[in-house]
Amino acid sequence: MAKYKGTNIHALRQTLRKKDPSVEAALLGQLSPEDAQVYKTALPISWVPVETAATILSLAAPLVFPGALNPLRSLGEEQAQYNLNFVYKSILTVATPHFALSQSARLWSIHFDTGKASGQVVSQTEGRLLVEGFPDLPTPFLEIVAGYIAGVLECTRTRMLRVSIDASNLNALRWSFTWE
Repeated sequence: MAKYKGTNIHALRQTLRKKDPSVEAALLGQLSPEDAQVYKTALPISWVPVETAATILSLAAPLVFPGALNPLRSLGEEQAQYNLNFVYKSILTVATPHFALSQSARLWSIHFDTGKASGQVVSQTEGRLLVEGFPDLPTPFLEIVAGYIAGVLECTRTRMLRVSIDASNLNALRWSFTWE
């Protein structure tokens, strides 16, 4: 069974507790007792079943981002901001989008114990994240990863960022990013 690092579940819990306890209560009311226990106890160093993480994050996203066009993508962008401290954000302001994408690919194994990610240069204004060997990646993570990488790329001061996801080959998932 694939695992996901507890960092972003822990961050979500901290955010909800600071933001509005009623939102956390609403989330807990939707979770099974087993998933609620994972939510309550996940630490940044914990590994949790990826399906459990997908359930928690997909139920939390619309509560955290009500009215957002794509709450999962918004959650991914927030996760990137949470994970990138001031030093990384400062470095990214002078980095190219391709460099940021390649570094994001290297981070894959920090968050997931399954799949191999690589950053690909397509053109001067396009790059891709390719993940091979993770055919069972839960669907919510397609949008969360898109948002996460978009959040990283926004730190490079890219403009007009567009994201597309190609999950037609489950053994080679692709996120394409174009910018001006």
